[in-house]
Amino acid sequence: VRLRAQVPPTPQLQLTETVRNDVNLKKQTLKLNKVPKNPHCYSLEFVFDAAADCTLSIWYLTEEIVDASNNTVRFETDYQIQPKTVQFKKGLGQHYIQPAEEGFDVSIVQNRGFMYYHQGSQHFPVVIMLQTCDENPARVQSQSTFATFRSNSDGTQSIAVIKQKIQVQGNAYELQEIFGIEQSEDAENTKECVICMSAPKDTTVLPCRHMCMCSVCAKVLRYQTNKCPICRCAVESLLQIKVSQQQGEGEEAA
Repeated sequence: VRLRAQVPPTPQLQLTETVRNDVNLKKQTLKLNKVPKNPHCYSLEFVFDAAADCTLSIWYLTEEIVDASNNTVRFETDYQIQPKTVQFKKGLGQHYIQPAEEGFDVSIVQNRGFMYYHQGSQHFPVVIMLQTCDENPARVQSQSTFATFRSNSDGTQSIAVIKQKIQVQGNAYELQEIFGIEQSEDAENTKECVICMSAPKDTTVLPCRHMCMCSVCAKVLRYQTNKCPICRCAVESLLQIKVSQQQGEGEEAA
């Protein structure tokens, strides 16, 4: 009996489309602060960009209700303090510190288990929504940041982002970080392709999300191997991304 080696499927090369979203919470800036006069209360602090006038709303212990296309229809919460909607003018690098009286009070939470996210659940401990202001509902854009509390060894709480989702023109996109799109001195984050070491890298490996090759090398490599050059993870597809010169560290793709 002659055994024939199985040849892995050739990864498909996909092209991206640019989706412009006018509001963005910089997730690396999100932090939880203790309220000085109330040891059981915490307030949020973060930095966000708004290319248009927008509103900000924060929900605690909330359930996301979505439609068939995964668009957020509304949030429902049983938390005693209902969210307030705050308006902001457009501007980059806006620093928001939540007022102490609107913060999260651990002492009034009956079920502490709701403070922590469980994989696959539609219940989220914290949701921060930025939404553009527009008279035409079809042009309204939003970004929702979903986060969970984390218990520290000293008994205090911290916060961690679960995911971020944007809604643009009736479509919902979950943001995914791309490794290597930022520029640094690390070998993984240099701007040149790791194969030819000369052309700018513009192709991301999926599902590991390493941006490490130029499109020319990617087209050749996909017929030779199905392993990522960085982590050796199996390649399911290749995503070509055109990166603008202004795009910097921390950028993500939908």
